[in-house]
Amino acid sequence: MKGIVINCSNNASVTITGASDNVNHAGGISGNNFYMGLVSDCQNSGPVNCSGARSNDAGGIAGNTNNGEVLNSKNTVAVTASGQAGSGNWAGGITGGTRSDAKISNCENSGDVTAYGSPISNNAGGIAGSTGYDKVIITYCINKGTVTGKNGSFQIYVGGIVGCLNRDSSISD
Repeated sequence: MKGIVINCSNNASVTITGASDNVNHAGGISGNNFYMGLVSDCQNSGPVNCSGARSNDAGGIAGNTNNGEVLNSKNTVAVTASGQAGSGNWAGGITGGTRSDAKISNCENSGDVTAYGSPISNNAGGIAGSTGYDKVIITYCINKGTVTGKNGSFQIYVGGIVGCLNRDSSISD
């Protein structure tokens, strides 16, 4: 059975701070949209901030989408992923980390997106911070927000739609 969130809105600030040995996920609607989860027809108007872990995923709708879907959803406010140590920060107007067979379709972001602070990797995208792993599909999405990545000593990836587009992933229309 998959988790489903339909026709919901968030107007409150979402913040994760503090140390974690692994990963923090912060999202305006869902922190982690995992294993065939569905988020559809949702809107976020509360700022999202994620920091303090080895890896930080922040998204206007979902902090992380792994083998799940985000459809017909909209983010209108700032999204920030930051951290000083560890493997990286991923920030996206719709979803921060986007992995393994995830699908994002017919979504819009108008909030500013920022990833900074990691000595390894900072990824920022208007729709998705990164398409890690396999077969992420992004279709019919629009970004109107400013996207910024900074302070990485190894790699910084920034894109209007996706910060880092990895293997077997696609963007269309």
